[in-house]
Amino acid sequence: MKLAKLCDEFLEFARPLKLETAPATLTEIVNLIHLTLKNEFVQAGISLSLEIAPNEPTIQLDTRRMEQVIRNLVLNSLQATPRGGTVILGVKARHFWIEDSGIGMEIDQVSKLFSPFFTTKPKGTGLGLSMSRKIIDAHDAKIEVQSKPGVGTRFDIRFEGE
Repeated sequence: MKLAKLCDEFLEFARPLKLETAPATLTEIVNLIHLTLKNEFVQAGISLSLEIAPNEPTIQLDTRRMEQVIRNLVLNSLQATPRGGTVILGVKARHFWIEDSGIGMEIDQVSKLFSPFFTTKPKGTGLGLSMSRKIIDAHDAKIEVQSKPGVGTRFDIRFEGE
């Protein structure tokens, strides 16, 4: 089963990416992710909170692909955060972020995060963040990562125009 999953993820990663964009807001996607994952956070004993600024502009997004990115980042934060910790999902203008109070990473791990097949998880394939980066790049957006061992990690994604 794991081999089949790895093959599917690799094939998706290797294919050229064609976005199907439409006007949307990041808040719509973030609210959906919050709604669908909140029970997993409750079960894990981790707080999932939203920070959403008013008056967000509509931007051209492939909502299915961007949902994939945000879901992946939020689930990674869930897995990296111990019981009693927090994960914040935020949106402001043409920018969203995921910040956790998890285990954090060393600088050498951060530098390899988007490399295919690099993973810090025993059951990870190492393709989730590579695919996320591919989707972010296709949207002409930028991703930045800040992490400190024992403190947590923050992913910032900014779209053109900010």
